[in-house]
Amino acid sequence: MLMLLTLCGLLFHSSAYGADFHQVNNGTTVDINEHGVCREVTNNIGAAIFIPTKTSTEWASFYNSPPTNVSITPTTHSYGSYGSFGSCQCPAATRTRTRSCFQDDGCTTTSVSCSSCGGDCTDTQACTITHSYGSFGPFGACQCPAGIRTRTRSCFRNNGCSNTAVSCSFCGGSCTNTQACSCGGGSGGGGDEDN
Repeated sequence: MLMLLTLCGLLFHSSAYGADFHQVNNGTTVDINEHGVCREVTNNIGAAIFIPTKTSTEWASFYNSPPTNVSITPTTHSYGSYGSFGSCQCPAATRTRTRSCFQDDGCTTTSVSCSSCGGDCTDTQACTITHSYGSFGPFGACQCPAGIRTRTRSCFRNNGCSNTAVSCSFCGGSCTNTQACSCGGGSGGGGDEDN
C-alpha cells in the first residue's frame, strides 16, 4: 500500500485533484476536507504520498488507518471561556453564566453540543451577598441612675432578592448607640453618634 501511495504521488505534481485524490509531499501538513469529513494530514514517510478520496469509504479507510509515519490530527473537544454572570434570578437568588464547547477536527473549529465536552456549559452560583445597617430608631427613655438613653438599629443581609435581619456582627460593628441624659428630666450633652 505504501508503495502504491508513494508511486501515485510521484506521478502528480498538484496538491489536489478534485475529489478523487490528494497528494501530500514529504514533511508537509495538509488539510483535506472530503465527504463532509476534514482531517489534518502530516506526511513524514520520506516521499510524497497519494491519498484516495474519490469515495467516502476510501477516505475513511485512510484516515482511520493511516500508513506508518503519516499522522492524522485527532478531533478534539474543549470548552471556551465563561461569559459574565447574568442578573440575580429571584426567588432562587442565583445567577448564571455560560460557556461553549468547541470541536476541532484539525481543519476547522465549530461550536457543538456541550455533551461533546463531557460536562456542563452552565455555571450557577448564589447571588452576591451584602450586609448593611438600617437606620437608627428613636432614643428610648433616660435610664436612671446611669443617665443614659439608647437607640438601636438592625443589620440586614441582602442576597439579591430580599433583606433579612441578621446578627450585627455581620455588619462589622454595633447596632446600639447610647447618649448621656439627665435623670432630672432634662437631656444631657453628647449628641447623636452613629457607629
